[in-house]
Amino acid sequence: MSPAKILLVDSNPFTLAETQRALSTDYAIQSAMNVADGLRLLQQSGPFQIVLSELQLGEASGVKFLTDVKNTSPATIRIVLAAPTTVAVVVDAVNEAAVFQVLTKPCPAPKLRQAIENALRRHSEAILERELVDRTLAGAITVLSEVLSAVDPLSFGRSMAMRQNLRSLAKEIELRSTWELEVAAMLCNVGLITIPASLIAKWNSKVALSAVEAEIVQRFPASGRTLIAKIPRLDKVADIVLYQNKNYDGTGFPLDTVKGEQIPYGARVLKVLIDLAEIEMRGTGRQDALAAMYNSQARYDPDILSVAMRFFGYAPGKGNAVRRPVAIPVLAKELRTGYVLASNVETADGTKLMAPGFTITETLLERINNFGALGGIREPILVEKPA
Repeated sequence: MSPAKILLVDSNPFTLAETQRALSTDYAIQSAMNVADGLRLLQQSGPFQIVLSELQLGEASGVKFLTDVKNTSPATIRIVLAAPTTVAVVVDAVNEAAVFQVLTKPCPAPKLRQAIENALRRHSEAILERELVDRTLAGAITVLSEVLSAVDPLSFGRSMAMRQNLRSLAKEIELRSTWELEVAAMLCNVGLITIPASLIAKWNSKVALSAVEAEIVQRFPASGRTLIAKIPRLDKVADIVLYQNKNYDGTGFPLDTVKGEQIPYGARVLKVLIDLAEIEMRGTGRQDALAAMYNSQARYDPDILSVAMRFFGYAPGKGNAVRRPVAIPVLAKELRTGYVLASNVETADGTKLMAPGFTITETLLERINNFGALGGIREPILVEKPA
Protein backbone atom coordinates (compact mmCIF):
# COMPACT_ATOMS: atom_id res chain seq x y z
CA MET A 1 0.00 0.00 0.00
CA SER A 2 1.31 3.44 -0.91
CA PRO A 3 2.06 5.74 2.04
CA ALA A 4 -0.50 8.41 2.82
CA LYS A 5 0.07 11.73 1.07
CA ILE A 6 0.39 14.75 3.33
CA LEU A 7 0.82 18.39 2.36
CA LEU A 8 2.69 20.58 4.89
CA VAL A 9 2.33 24.36 4.68
CA ASP A 10 4.37 26.51 7.05
CA SER A 11 6.09 29.86 6.46
CA ASN A 12 8.82 29.08 9.01
CA PRO A 13 11.53 27.03 7.26
CA PHE A 14 12.83 25.54 10.53
CA THR A 15 9.37 24.39 11.67
CA LEU A 16 8.68 23.04 8.18
CA ALA A 17 11.94 21.07 8.10
CA GLU A 18 11.40 19.72 11.62
CA THR A 19 7.87 18.55 10.86
CA GLN A 20 8.90 17.01 7.56
CA ARG A 21 11.77 15.13 9.23
CA ALA A 22 9.41 13.77 11.90
CA LEU A 23 6.93 12.40 9.34
CA SER A 24 8.85 11.54 6.19
CA THR A 25 9.79 8.00 7.21
CA ASP A 26 6.14 6.87 7.20
CA TYR A 27 4.30 9.27 4.90
CA ALA A 28 4.69 10.80 1.45
CA ILE A 29 5.35 14.43 2.34
CA GLN A 30 5.21 17.49 0.12
CA SER A 31 5.73 20.96 1.53
CA ALA A 32 5.15 24.62 0.76
CA MET A 33 6.05 27.86 2.53
CA ASN A 34 3.21 30.00 1.23
CA VAL A 35 -0.41 29.84 0.12
CA ALA A 36 0.31 30.07 -3.62
CA ASP A 37 2.68 27.10 -3.57
CA GLY A 38 0.32 25.17 -1.31
CA LEU A 39 -2.61 25.61 -3.71
CA ARG A 40 -0.39 24.77 -6.69
CA LEU A 41 0.68 21.48 -5.07
CA LEU A 42 -2.93 20.74 -4.16
CA GLN A 43 -3.90 21.07 -7.84
CA GLN A 44 -0.86 19.40 -9.41
CA SER A 45 0.01 16.67 -6.92
CA GLY A 46 -3.27 15.98 -5.14
CA PRO A 47 -5.39 14.56 -3.85
CA PHE A 48 -3.82 14.58 -0.40
CA GLN A 49 -5.32 12.68 2.48
CA ILE A 50 -4.20 15.37 4.93
CA VAL A 51 -3.20 19.04 4.78
CA LEU A 52 -1.24 20.18 7.84
CA SER A 53 -0.97 23.97 7.96
CA GLU A 54 -0.14 26.78 10.30
CA LEU A 55 -2.44 29.78 10.49
CA GLN A 56 0.09 32.59 10.02
CA LEU A 57 1.33 32.29 6.45
CA GLY A 58 3.08 35.60 5.99
CA GLU A 59 0.67 38.17 4.60
CA ALA A 60 -1.86 35.49 3.63
CA SER A 61 -4.51 33.98 5.85
CA GLY A 62 -4.13 30.37 6.85
CA VAL A 63 -7.88 30.24 7.46
CA LYS A 64 -8.52 31.36 3.88
CA PHE A 65 -6.06 28.75 2.59
CA LEU A 66 -7.72 25.95 4.57
CA THR A 67 -11.15 27.11 3.40
CA ASP A 68 -9.89 26.90 -0.20
CA VAL A 69 -8.64 23.37 0.56
CA LYS A 70 -12.08 22.45 1.90
CA ASN A 71 -13.79 23.76 -1.22
CA THR A 72 -11.28 22.30 -3.69
CA SER A 73 -10.79 18.92 -2.03
CA PRO A 74 -13.58 18.28 0.51
CA ALA A 75 -12.36 14.79 1.38
CA THR A 76 -8.94 16.07 2.48
CA ILE A 77 -8.64 16.20 6.27
CA ARG A 78 -7.35 19.53 7.56
CA ILE A 79 -5.14 19.86 10.66
CA VAL A 80 -3.90 23.16 12.12
CA LEU A 81 -0.63 23.92 13.87
CA ALA A 82 -1.26 27.08 15.86
CA ALA A 83 0.64 29.25 18.30
CA PRO A 84 -0.96 29.39 21.76
CA THR A 85 -1.76 33.10 21.37
CA THR A 86 -3.90 32.77 18.22
CA VAL A 87 -7.18 31.72 19.85
CA ALA A 88 -9.38 33.99 17.73
CA VAL A 89 -7.79 32.76 14.49
CA VAL A 90 -8.20 29.15 15.64
CA VAL A 91 -11.90 29.76 16.16
CA ASP A 92 -12.14 31.08 12.60
CA ALA A 93 -10.30 28.01 11.31
CA VAL A 94 -12.72 25.68 13.07
CA ASN A 95 -15.81 27.58 11.97
CA GLU A 96 -14.85 28.51 8.40
CA ALA A 97 -12.43 25.81 7.27
CA ALA A 98 -13.92 22.94 9.30
CA VAL A 99 -10.52 21.71 10.50
CA PHE A 100 -10.34 18.24 11.98
CA GLN A 101 -7.95 19.02 14.83
CA VAL A 102 -5.93 21.95 16.21
CA LEU A 103 -2.44 21.26 17.56
CA THR A 104 -0.41 23.76 19.56
CA LYS A 105 3.15 24.63 18.55
CA PRO A 106 5.60 23.17 19.27
CA CYS A 107 3.92 19.81 18.84
CA PRO A 108 5.81 16.69 19.99
CA ALA A 109 6.34 14.15 17.21
CA PRO A 110 4.33 11.33 18.91
CA LYS A 111 1.35 13.62 19.39
CA LEU A 112 1.62 14.80 15.78
CA ARG A 113 1.77 11.20 14.49
CA GLN A 114 -1.26 10.23 16.59
CA ALA A 115 -3.23 13.15 15.16
CA ILE A 116 -2.29 12.11 11.64
CA GLU A 117 -3.34 8.50 12.22
CA ASN A 118 -6.69 9.68 13.58
CA ALA A 119 -7.11 11.93 10.55
CA LEU A 120 -6.27 9.09 8.16
CA ARG A 121 -8.93 6.90 9.77
CA ARG A 122 -11.44 9.72 9.38
CA HIS A 123 -10.40 10.17 5.75
CA SER A 124 -10.96 6.46 5.04
CA GLU A 125 -14.38 6.61 6.68
CA ALA A 126 -15.30 9.69 4.64
CA ILE A 127 -14.26 8.02 1.37
CA LEU A 128 -16.32 4.92 2.21
CA GLU A 129 -19.32 7.08 3.09
CA ARG A 130 -18.95 8.99 -0.19
CA GLU A 131 -18.74 5.76 -2.21
CA LEU A 132 -21.82 4.41 -0.43
CA VAL A 133 -23.76 7.61 -1.16
CA ASP A 134 -22.62 7.56 -4.80
CA ARG A 135 -23.71 3.94 -5.26
CA THR A 136 -27.03 4.64 -3.54
CA LEU A 137 -27.53 7.72 -5.69
CA ALA A 138 -26.79 5.86 -8.92
CA GLY A 139 -29.08 3.01 -7.89
CA ALA A 140 -31.95 5.34 -7.02
CA ILE A 141 -31.63 7.15 -10.36
CA THR A 142 -31.61 3.84 -12.21
CA VAL A 143 -34.67 2.55 -10.36
CA LEU A 144 -36.67 5.72 -11.05
CA SER A 145 -35.75 5.72 -14.75
CA GLU A 146 -36.60 2.01 -15.05
CA VAL A 147 -39.98 2.58 -13.40
CA LEU A 148 -40.68 5.40 -15.85
CA SER A 149 -39.66 3.20 -18.79
CA ALA A 150 -42.24 0.62 -17.69
CA VAL A 151 -45.04 3.11 -16.98
CA ASP A 152 -44.51 5.36 -20.00
CA PRO A 153 -41.92 4.15 -22.53
CA LEU A 154 -42.66 7.08 -24.86
CA SER A 155 -41.70 9.63 -22.24
CA PHE A 156 -38.72 7.54 -21.17
CA GLY A 157 -37.51 7.43 -24.77
CA ARG A 158 -37.87 11.19 -25.05
CA SER A 159 -35.80 11.56 -21.89
CA MET A 160 -33.01 9.39 -23.26
CA ALA A 161 -33.00 11.28 -26.57
CA MET A 162 -32.82 14.58 -24.70
CA ARG A 163 -29.92 13.30 -22.62
CA GLN A 164 -27.93 12.61 -25.79
CA ASN A 165 -28.73 16.05 -27.22
CA LEU A 166 -27.88 17.59 -23.87
CA ARG A 167 -24.38 16.11 -23.82
CA SER A 168 -23.63 17.58 -27.22
CA LEU A 169 -25.26 20.94 -26.52
CA ALA A 170 -23.43 21.24 -23.18
CA LYS A 171 -20.12 21.29 -25.07
CA GLU A 172 -21.35 24.20 -27.18
CA ILE A 173 -22.50 26.08 -24.06
CA GLU A 174 -19.13 25.19 -22.47
CA LEU A 175 -20.58 23.76 -19.28
CA ARG A 176 -17.85 22.38 -17.03
CA SER A 177 -20.13 19.98 -15.15
CA THR A 178 -23.15 18.32 -16.71
CA TRP A 179 -24.04 15.46 -14.37
CA GLU A 180 -26.92 17.30 -12.68
CA LEU A 181 -28.33 18.31 -16.07
CA GLU A 182 -28.00 14.77 -17.43
CA VAL A 183 -29.78 13.32 -14.40
CA ALA A 184 -32.50 15.98 -14.74
CA ALA A 185 -32.93 15.02 -18.41
CA MET A 186 -33.24 11.34 -17.44
CA LEU A 187 -35.76 12.05 -14.68
CA CYS A 188 -37.61 15.08 -16.06
CA ASN A 189 -40.71 12.94 -16.78
CA VAL A 190 -40.56 10.78 -13.66
CA GLY A 191 -43.55 12.64 -12.18
CA LEU A 192 -45.69 10.93 -14.80
CA ILE A 193 -45.60 7.73 -12.73
CA THR A 194 -48.14 9.40 -10.42
CA ILE A 195 -50.64 9.88 -13.27
CA PRO A 196 -53.11 7.13 -14.35
CA ALA A 197 -51.89 5.18 -17.37
CA SER A 198 -55.06 5.95 -19.32
CA LEU A 199 -54.46 9.70 -18.97
CA ILE A 200 -50.80 9.33 -20.01
CA ALA A 201 -51.89 7.41 -23.12
CA LYS A 202 -54.46 10.10 -23.92
CA TRP A 203 -51.87 12.84 -23.47
CA ASN A 204 -49.29 11.05 -25.63
CA SER A 205 -51.82 10.60 -28.41
CA LYS A 206 -52.44 14.40 -28.42
CA VAL A 207 -56.16 13.96 -27.78
CA ALA A 208 -57.81 17.06 -26.28
CA LEU A 209 -57.81 16.91 -22.48
CA SER A 210 -60.48 18.15 -20.11
CA ALA A 211 -59.62 21.05 -17.80
CA VAL A 212 -59.06 18.68 -14.88
CA GLU A 213 -56.93 16.32 -16.95
CA ALA A 214 -54.84 19.20 -18.32
CA GLU A 215 -54.18 20.48 -14.79
CA ILE A 216 -53.08 17.02 -13.62
CA VAL A 217 -50.66 16.70 -16.53
CA GLN A 218 -49.39 20.25 -16.10
CA ARG A 219 -48.42 19.52 -12.48
CA PHE A 220 -46.35 16.40 -13.12
CA PRO A 221 -43.03 18.32 -12.73
CA ALA A 222 -44.05 19.14 -9.15
CA SER A 223 -44.68 15.45 -8.47
CA GLY A 224 -41.30 14.67 -10.01
CA ARG A 225 -39.61 17.23 -7.79
CA THR A 226 -41.20 15.67 -4.69
CA LEU A 227 -39.89 12.23 -5.65
CA ILE A 228 -36.38 13.38 -6.57
CA ALA A 229 -35.95 15.68 -3.55
CA LYS A 230 -36.07 12.61 -1.29
CA ILE A 231 -32.75 11.40 -2.77
CA PRO A 232 -29.59 12.87 -1.15
CA ARG A 233 -27.55 15.33 -3.26
CA LEU A 234 -30.30 15.80 -5.85
CA ASP A 235 -31.74 19.09 -4.54
CA LYS A 236 -30.58 21.04 -7.62
CA VAL A 237 -31.83 18.29 -9.94
CA ALA A 238 -35.23 18.46 -8.24
CA ASP A 239 -35.42 22.22 -8.86
CA ILE A 240 -34.44 21.78 -12.52
CA VAL A 241 -37.21 19.21 -12.95
CA LEU A 242 -39.76 21.48 -11.26
CA TYR A 243 -39.01 24.40 -13.60
CA GLN A 244 -38.51 22.42 -16.83
CA ASN A 245 -41.67 23.90 -18.42
CA LYS A 246 -41.26 27.42 -17.10
CA ASN A 247 -41.00 30.04 -19.84
CA TYR A 248 -38.25 32.65 -19.66
CA ASP A 249 -40.88 35.42 -19.53
CA GLY A 250 -42.32 33.90 -16.34
CA THR A 251 -45.37 32.21 -17.85
CA GLY A 252 -45.96 28.50 -17.60
CA PHE A 253 -45.68 26.03 -14.72
CA PRO A 254 -45.10 26.47 -11.82
CA LEU A 255 -47.43 29.42 -11.35
CA ASP A 256 -45.10 31.70 -9.40
CA THR A 257 -43.21 34.95 -9.95
CA VAL A 258 -39.92 33.31 -10.97
CA LYS A 259 -38.71 34.36 -14.42
CA GLY A 260 -35.62 35.07 -16.50
CA GLU A 261 -32.33 34.22 -14.83
CA GLN A 262 -34.18 33.37 -11.61
CA ILE A 263 -35.15 30.10 -13.30
CA PRO A 264 -32.48 27.43 -12.63
CA TYR A 265 -29.98 27.42 -15.49
CA GLY A 266 -30.42 23.71 -16.10
CA ALA A 267 -34.18 24.17 -16.45
CA ARG A 268 -33.59 26.86 -19.07
CA VAL A 269 -31.44 24.42 -21.07
CA LEU A 270 -33.98 21.62 -20.73
CA LYS A 271 -36.80 23.93 -21.80
CA VAL A 272 -35.20 24.33 -25.24
CA LEU A 273 -34.64 20.59 -25.69
CA ILE A 274 -38.07 19.62 -24.31
CA ASP A 275 -39.92 21.97 -26.64
CA LEU A 276 -37.87 20.84 -29.64
CA ALA A 277 -38.70 17.20 -28.90
CA GLU A 278 -42.36 18.04 -28.25
CA ILE A 279 -42.80 19.88 -31.56
CA GLU A 280 -41.03 17.10 -33.47
CA MET A 281 -43.31 14.54 -31.82
CA ARG A 282 -46.23 16.20 -33.61
CA GLY A 283 -44.64 15.23 -36.91
CA THR A 284 -42.98 18.57 -37.58
CA GLY A 285 -39.55 18.48 -39.22
CA ARG A 286 -36.60 19.72 -37.22
CA GLN A 287 -36.05 22.89 -39.23
CA ASP A 288 -39.73 23.83 -39.01
CA ALA A 289 -39.65 23.04 -35.28
CA LEU A 290 -36.63 25.31 -34.80
CA ALA A 291 -38.34 28.02 -36.84
CA ALA A 292 -41.39 27.82 -34.56
CA MET A 293 -39.16 28.17 -31.49
CA TYR A 294 -37.31 31.09 -33.10
CA ASN A 295 -40.67 32.83 -33.55
CA SER A 296 -41.50 32.27 -29.84
CA GLN A 297 -38.29 33.60 -28.35
CA ALA A 298 -39.94 34.98 -25.20
CA ARG A 299 -40.17 31.39 -23.96
CA TYR A 300 -36.42 30.80 -23.90
CA ASP A 301 -33.18 32.12 -22.47
CA PRO A 302 -31.89 34.09 -25.48
CA ASP A 303 -28.27 32.98 -25.03
CA ILE A 304 -29.16 29.29 -24.75
CA LEU A 305 -31.57 29.49 -27.68
CA SER A 306 -28.94 31.18 -29.83
CA VAL A 307 -26.41 28.43 -29.12
CA ALA A 308 -29.04 25.72 -29.72
CA MET A 309 -30.05 27.25 -33.06
CA ARG A 310 -26.43 27.31 -34.14
CA PHE A 311 -25.79 23.79 -32.85
CA PHE A 312 -28.80 22.30 -34.64
CA GLY A 313 -27.96 24.18 -37.82
CA TYR A 314 -30.83 26.65 -38.01
CA ALA A 315 -30.31 30.05 -39.62
CA PRO A 316 -33.44 32.22 -40.15
CA GLY A 317 -34.25 32.54 -43.83
CA LYS A 318 -31.47 30.20 -44.95
CA GLY A 319 -33.39 26.96 -45.21
CA ASN A 320 -32.30 23.54 -44.04
CA ALA A 321 -28.71 23.55 -42.87
CA VAL A 322 -28.80 20.10 -41.28
CA ARG A 323 -28.01 16.89 -43.09
CA ARG A 324 -29.24 13.93 -41.09
CA PRO A 325 -28.03 10.37 -41.60
CA VAL A 326 -29.93 8.33 -44.17
CA ALA A 327 -32.71 6.25 -42.60
CA ILE A 328 -32.55 2.54 -43.41
CA PRO A 329 -35.14 -0.21 -42.85
CA VAL A 330 -34.33 -2.97 -40.35
CA LEU A 331 -36.20 -5.86 -38.74
CA ALA A 332 -36.96 -5.75 -35.03
CA LYS A 333 -34.32 -8.40 -34.34
CA GLU A 334 -31.74 -6.19 -36.07
CA LEU A 335 -32.26 -3.23 -33.73
CA ARG A 336 -29.24 -2.28 -31.64
CA THR A 337 -28.62 0.14 -28.79
CA GLY A 338 -27.62 3.53 -30.10
CA TYR A 339 -29.85 3.38 -33.20
CA VAL A 340 -32.12 6.43 -33.58
CA LEU A 341 -35.69 5.75 -34.67
CA ALA A 342 -36.79 7.42 -37.92
CA SER A 343 -40.28 5.88 -37.82
CA ASN A 344 -42.76 4.69 -35.22
CA VAL A 345 -42.33 1.36 -33.51
CA GLU A 346 -45.77 -0.26 -33.44
CA THR A 347 -47.17 -3.60 -32.37
CA ALA A 348 -48.93 -5.81 -34.91
CA ASP A 349 -52.29 -4.39 -33.80
CA GLY A 350 -51.11 -0.79 -34.32
CA THR A 351 -50.27 0.20 -30.74
CA LYS A 352 -47.51 2.81 -30.85
CA LEU A 353 -44.62 1.95 -28.56
CA MET A 354 -42.10 4.62 -29.59
CA ALA A 355 -41.93 7.62 -31.88
CA PRO A 356 -39.25 8.93 -34.26
CA GLY A 357 -36.26 10.56 -32.59
CA PHE A 358 -35.90 8.02 -29.75
CA THR A 359 -32.46 6.54 -29.18
CA ILE A 360 -32.65 2.79 -28.55
CA THR A 361 -31.44 1.82 -25.07
CA GLU A 362 -31.10 -1.64 -23.55
CA THR A 363 -34.38 -1.16 -21.66
CA LEU A 364 -36.30 -0.05 -24.75
CA LEU A 365 -34.78 -2.86 -26.80
CA GLU A 366 -35.91 -5.41 -24.24
CA ARG A 367 -39.40 -3.91 -24.30
CA ILE A 368 -39.57 -4.17 -28.09
CA ASN A 369 -38.39 -7.78 -27.95
CA ASN A 370 -41.01 -8.64 -25.32
CA PHE A 371 -43.84 -7.14 -27.39
CA GLY A 372 -42.46 -8.91 -30.44
CA ALA A 373 -42.51 -12.27 -28.66
CA LEU A 374 -46.10 -11.76 -27.47
CA GLY A 375 -47.84 -10.30 -30.50
CA GLY A 376 -45.34 -9.17 -33.09
CA ILE A 377 -43.89 -5.85 -34.24
CA ARG A 378 -44.69 -4.12 -37.51
CA GLU A 379 -41.68 -4.28 -39.80
CA PRO A 380 -39.54 -2.87 -41.23
CA ILE A 381 -38.54 -0.13 -38.82
CA LEU A 382 -36.67 2.90 -40.12
CA VAL A 383 -33.55 3.82 -38.13
CA GLU A 384 -30.52 6.04 -38.34
CA LYS A 385 -27.33 4.25 -37.37
CA PRO A 386 -24.76 6.14 -35.29
CA ALA A 387 -21.58 7.15 -37.07
